Amino acid sequence: MIPIEHARYRASLTPAEIGRGGADGWVEVDDVPTLAWLAWNDLGRPPGVLGELAEATDPQHVLALCRILASTSRADTAAVWRYLAADWERTGERSDGRQRFLLDRAMRGEGMDWRSYSALMGTDRPEEVDAAFDRGEDMVGVSVIGLAMSYPDPLVVLHRVARALDHNRIEVRRQGATALAHVARLHGVVSRECLEVLRRHPDEVAEDDLWTFIAHHKLPAWLWWRRITARLGRRVRRGRRPRLRALRSARPLPAETGRRGVAVRLEPQGAGTRSSTRARIRLAVNSSGVATPCRALRSASRAANQPMASSDHSASVPRKVIACWGGPFQKLSSNGGTMPVRSVVWAS
Repeated sequence: MIPIEHARYRASLTPAEIGRGGADGWVEVDDVPTLAWLAWNDLGRPPGVLGELAEATDPQHVLALCRILASTSRADTAAVWRYLAADWERTGERSDGRQRFLLDRAMRGEGMDWRSYSALMGTDRPEEVDAAFDRGEDMVGVSVIGLAMSYPDPLVVLHRVARALDHNRIEVRRQGATALAHVARLHGVVSRECLEVLRRHPDEVAEDDLWTFIAHHKLPAWLWWRRITARLGRRVRRGRRPRLRALRSARPLPAETGRRGVAVRLEPQGAGTRSSTRARIRLAVNSSGVATPCRALRSASRAANQPMASSDHSASVPRKVIACWGGPFQKLSSNGGTMPVRSVVWAS
């Protein structure tokens, strides 16, 4: 007896040959409906005896349907079974059987219905896909997806997936990315050929699937870099931080001097702490009374808590700014001196 898995992958059987195999005892009677069901789906589920055989359960009924199918062809339908038996036993006989019963039929497109989406989703022979690429079938990408979900050897499938990823049609490339995702999900492997194609033709969906289903230490460095940069690009842009790190809140207060002015309280990080020279920046007030940072009052080499002379203040500070530097913050008093405060006062 020939296992149906061997007959399924080593030849593209016609309905008459399936009937001959069941009638002459080349395969088990219980396995004939399964073989007929696979061929029936590959051909797009046509009406007739093949569909009835695919759904039959009684052995006597199965044998009767096999005899009917075997009588529908005058060709030597037993030749394919002699080839499969010799191939299964590895005797070397009928060495041209693979070319006659698989490759030639695949090149002619006889074993599949290439107009049916559901039929192509059950593709289980890589030779059918290779022949479809050579013929330029429109739905060849669908057959690659079906092969990825049906064929047990992932390395054989990945060769066809790489061919789909490098196709000149965008639709076939997207279907190849879907097939690559199925192979990665089912088997957890990827070939170097597929990675080289992805490096030439980036596909975010395929790269995401590889990053999800395959161990990261098995992926190349360039894919790591793409995923990291893509993840950083998807981060939400945060608002610009104020240059004055000690500024926690800013709210209008009544003017602390006798003159008309605008006072804004600056809350330092810690009372009595010594601020760095980078925090000694001057502020300017716009028409709405909001303080905005400007360039530094004096060079970074000056100490943060050194009082500011009135001559330096008049030369470098805008007219609206009275004083602001260091912590605790300093304010220019009315008599020309300085006093530690936690607010900045601008003249109106």
